[in-house]
Amino acid sequence: MNEALQTWNAILTVLRQRGLLRDEAPVADGIILPDRLVFVLDMERMGGIPREAWLDRDLHLQIRATLGGRPVTVTDSFGLAVQVGRFPLPPRQPLPRHVPLDLSHRPAGIDLAVPLGVGHRGPLWASLPDLGHILVGGTTRTGKTAWIRSAVVALTSAHTADEVRIAVVDPKGIDFANWRPPHRIDVATDVDEAARLIGDILGEAEARQGRFAATGATSLAAYRKAVGMLPAVVLVVDEFVDLAVLAGLRSPLYRSLLRLASKGAGLGIYLILAATNPKAEIINTLIRANCSTRLAFRCAERRQSEAILEQPGAEALPPIPGRMLARLPGRPRLLELQAYFVEALPSVGGPTLRPEERELVAYAVERLGGTFPIGQLAEAFKGKLSAWRIRQIAEEWERRGWLTRPRHATDPRRVTDALLEAAGLGRTGA
Repeated sequence: MNEALQTWNAILTVLRQRGLLRDEAPVADGIILPDRLVFVLDMERMGGIPREAWLDRDLHLQIRATLGGRPVTVTDSFGLAVQVGRFPLPPRQPLPRHVPLDLSHRPAGIDLAVPLGVGHRGPLWASLPDLGHILVGGTTRTGKTAWIRSAVVALTSAHTADEVRIAVVDPKGIDFANWRPPHRIDVATDVDEAARLIGDILGEAEARQGRFAATGATSLAAYRKAVGMLPAVVLVVDEFVDLAVLAGLRSPLYRSLLRLASKGAGLGIYLILAATNPKAEIINTLIRANCSTRLAFRCAERRQSEAILEQPGAEALPPIPGRMLARLPGRPRLLELQAYFVEALPSVGGPTLRPEERELVAYAVERLGGTFPIGQLAEAFKGKLSAWRIRQIAEEWERRGWLTRPRHATDPRRVTDALLEAAGLGRTGA
């Protein structure tokens, strides 16, 4: 009997002991990952077990005890899934005081993995679709922006621009000013720019709503499976409370944020909303209800902690930059974490182009109309770059989103504006 079947049978045994399982057993698809087993429940064959019973923490604890201390989490993002660690939890350790982002901590098999921080039992990462929209709050210099940078670096380092795109509202105009990877949609720095950018993202959400409905897809993963690649979109709004006050609670900016909060996650569009001065009248019931992940760094007052977490606690955190309380989907209790830290974002989305690579780009634009055919370029650069090397460069630039992906095997790749900017050649103007 294999590991997955043994684990599932142990879960069924616990359900019987609790009086939840009587006749028909629930049915699940088992997925074996390097660090955990995932059982995705068939929602039409639940064995009569109510959905809320699966989310009961006491059930999780009993399953964990039955499985020898292996971690158990039940998520309810787009259907119920039971995740069981393949190994027992490590011993509880004191929290560190400073944790630079270490991308080697990223667990295998998690789509759009986001680094949350280091807890008492080690590094904690989670899938963005499971986290949903994220609300971040805390006073100045407590680690909010450093955590946002760590999330952005983790997402853009592991995924191409075809897989994830990032839009940012940065009122300070500092943190994202020189950040120009191919994943970047735009960076807004004032109210008017923010309103336009948020409106554009809302327009994308409404377009996706029609496309998802036409294919019967209920999530980004389902759409990708049915149709093909569609990037997840992450909209970071720093100081969103101050922006909302400045624009007005009846403004298109604030109304667009509310609409994105209510519909975006199901369409693969995720919000990261950050606030230095959280206010309950701005972070209203609709935003809180749709931000299933809340991260509260040290707050000045109890009411600010309550605005983020709906309970006190963040005002009593020690004055350690990066220390936070996290309220996560499927976890009824707050977790105390030390957030990952990134000093600054890279000024460009990858290494600087070498002189011969810039020559390749210039030749493709000036002589080949912006196309990037390997054979013609190899002939033109004979003695300087081999065809094999040019093909390597083309594949890497395609992964970065700097070259378009050909629709057919006979079509050449094309140079993008992002590649022109990386080469210092301006934009195509198309």
